[in-house]
Amino acid sequence: MIQIGDYNNLRIDRITGPGAFLADEEEESILLPGKYLLPSHQIDDYIKVFVYKDNEGRPIATTLEPHLTIGQFGFLEINQLTQAGAFCDMGIQKDVLLPFREQMNEPQAGDTVLVYLFLDPKSERLVASQRIHRYLKLHKADLAEKQEVEIIVWAETPMGYKCIVNQKYSGILYKNEVFGTIKTDRSMRAYVKKCREDGKLDLSLQALGVPGLEQASERLLEAIKKSGGQLPLHDKSNPEAIKSALGMSKKAFKRAAGQLYKQKLIQISEKGIKLL
Repeated sequence: MIQIGDYNNLRIDRITGPGAFLADEEEESILLPGKYLLPSHQIDDYIKVFVYKDNEGRPIATTLEPHLTIGQFGFLEINQLTQAGAFCDMGIQKDVLLPFREQMNEPQAGDTVLVYLFLDPKSERLVASQRIHRYLKLHKADLAEKQEVEIIVWAETPMGYKCIVNQKYSGILYKNEVFGTIKTDRSMRAYVKKCREDGKLDLSLQALGVPGLEQASERLLEAIKKSGGQLPLHDKSNPEAIKSALGMSKKAFKRAAGQLYKQKLIQISEKGIKLL
């Protein structure tokens, strides 16, 4: 069955004036306009295409790569506002509708917005939604603590930053554990700090356990080298001074300094750290 809103691997059944008619294993066919055909394409070749519905409601294929496929979260730019809602650039010939009922904060033309892409059950057309919370799931056994994940920050609260984890789950970064700039317009790497009983995830931007210690040690060593071989930081330094200089917590700094000291790479005194 041909999947609207997703990639399909289809066979070229016949080539006509308008383009090529592609078929699946059930012999359901769909048009690929001629402008997407290559001279090398032949009957019975298989071709990977994205399928959507055109302005007439007809399924149509394209070899262009969309910015999102069905069931994904991501960023789209709003091309225009109409009486039906906002139309967002999908990277293909047809824009996707962000209806008023799915909007948040009255987006304007030119804005880049975070949306979820789904298929409207009545029209079977692709629709975008900014109501992210509706589509997030509770974590399952496929995630474990300390595991590396991909996140997208979608909302800020007094406590921290709400995140989309691995395009599926709900997670949070606590503000008091964030030691750098949060990027809200792209995906980032993070780590699962805790799998909570309520099905949500506590996250960290720093690797945990041994990998985290190694990363912090490398960052500290690099900072010492860049500062001419010494840093005016020690175990009694203000946490904010450490955060500002290194982008890490005081706890992480002390562990990293201890690691470098054991490796006989640094000397620690009341004046700070010195490279040996």
